[in-house]
Amino acid sequence: MFVTTDKLTPEKIGGKVLTPPEPIPAPETMSVKYPFLNELICLLTVVAVGFTGILGHDLWTPDEPRVAAIVLEMARTGNFVIPHLAGVPFIEKPPLYFAAAAMMLKLFGPVTGPAGAIRLTSAFFGLGVLLMTFLITRRLWDNKTGFLAAGVLATMEGFVENFHWIVVDPALSFFVIAAVWCLVENYFYNRRAWLAAAGFFLAGAFLSKGTVGPALAAAPWAGLLAVRFFSNQKNSAAFRRFLTGHLWLLLVFGIIAGIWITMLYIKGGPALWDEWFWVNQVGRFTGQAAAKGHIKTGQPFYYVLQTIGYAMPWTPLVLYWFVTVTRRLIKEKKVSRENLFLYIWSMGSIVLLTCAATKRGLYLLPVMPVFAIMTAISLKQITSAWFKWYSRFWISICLAVVALIAILPLLPVPLPDVIPGPAQAVLTDFSHYQVIAWIWLAVCLAAITRFRRVIPGEYLMLLVTTGLLVSYMGAPVRAIDRNESMAADVHRFVSQIPEARRGRIAGVDFSETMRGAFSFYADWQVPQVTDEARIKRILAGQDNTYDSLMVNRRDKHDKLHPETDLAPAPYRILSEMVTGDHEHRKIFWISGAS
Repeated sequence: MFVTTDKLTPEKIGGKVLTPPEPIPAPETMSVKYPFLNELICLLTVVAVGFTGILGHDLWTPDEPRVAAIVLEMARTGNFVIPHLAGVPFIEKPPLYFAAAAMMLKLFGPVTGPAGAIRLTSAFFGLGVLLMTFLITRRLWDNKTGFLAAGVLATMEGFVENFHWIVVDPALSFFVIAAVWCLVENYFYNRRAWLAAAGFFLAGAFLSKGTVGPALAAAPWAGLLAVRFFSNQKNSAAFRRFLTGHLWLLLVFGIIAGIWITMLYIKGGPALWDEWFWVNQVGRFTGQAAAKGHIKTGQPFYYVLQTIGYAMPWTPLVLYWFVTVTRRLIKEKKVSRENLFLYIWSMGSIVLLTCAATKRGLYLLPVMPVFAIMTAISLKQITSAWFKWYSRFWISICLAVVALIAILPLLPVPLPDVIPGPAQAVLTDFSHYQVIAWIWLAVCLAAITRFRRVIPGEYLMLLVTTGLLVSYMGAPVRAIDRNESMAADVHRFVSQIPEARRGRIAGVDFSETMRGAFSFYADWQVPQVTDEARIKRILAGQDNTYDSLMVNRRDKHDKLHPETDLAPAPYRILSEMVTGDHEHRKIFWISGAS
């Protein structure tokens, strides 16, 4: 294992050179009167963006009703081994995120409400990701670059979207990046004790989303192995230390992960274990067990395009880093150890995700820290004028949008009809959300006019982007919530069904989202039937358990079609529900025609 005491000493290996990281010059525009102003801007960004928009809005489809219902059920039952959705085992993912959210629900639920408490879980995991990004960048470069990387990551579109969302991927991202941090401490600074901690965090990644967790840690791990290989640390004593440390890593990982796997097998039985491993782990990678909407075969550039969107508004800086490092590698045959690590981490992760048949943008979440680090390095080293013009262009857009949000209630012009009425009411009603937008507009304008000679362009762009995000998560997010929330519709629909009859109603074709919505909002775990013969018996009044059905339909028809929907059987509609403004999302309560 190599030890470096002077990061400015290149190491020659086989005629090629691993160069030290390029020195990052101190910003010339920074005034000595405000020595920590840049760092304060980064901290303000992390706190303001990380915790704004967490409370005050309901669950959003498609994922949040399902995950929130699992968390609520886990908090009530105390079963932290096998997650359940509407009373049925849900082992698509291991229980770590659900368990952490269940504890948050118990702690903060009475104050914030269930949805807010569960969403705080994602926010705290996001804060952990930002901290780990700072620690990694600080180790490889310096504190200033670390703060900047954390601030950049906090304002990336993909980060903001997914760390304000109730999904398990924030937990996965935290444990993956924490494991990477421990590995960096070992590979760059020869701290072998950190390998045991890396095994702990890898187990956390596994318990968050299964085998994909360690797999996503494999790419940065490969980058670190390449750094070690090119650092000429190949003597037998170093190899023994290397092997011993990694055996400890695997031992810690195996013990923690093995405990849950064993408990799953004991409590759930071999059939449930097989469903978890073969169907949900192996099957999802190959595409055999995934939802059709997530199977995207033959799209080799899917994650490249997703990265462009997820990294906004910093995408040009990510591309700049790739172009600069690649050109230097081709022309000069030189690359620093740090840049080699980042290069393999990013490219390896994209290739790994591309090989999987199932694809979603949020799967990029554990990879986003590396793009933020690349951006921070580019921002501290860039000398060309194009970034000045790009930052001015972006700042102008941000100020215009924040100003529009702030003054919208004062405009006499009506909003377009494509915006639903309830959403228009939120956008045009002057409230504290507009006040916050006015405050941020004033802060940003003051920074541009009063401190433009003091604050470097990248930090000014960071501050104005924060103002845009905080303002957007006010009235606009509440307007979206009016359209996305299912709470009022579910309560209204359930209130039309006599409580005495609910025990004799079965569901047909309920999506996971709908099962979660009824469980979370109405505390009703609707049992599901799939057998066509039994559906006909229920509608004929010949079933001993159920006498009516609730049928979930996701099409644009106003009523059911017996010849295709119920195999065929006569029925009458007792009630129906349309959730929000979605005509395609309907629930019908039906019974036999007689």
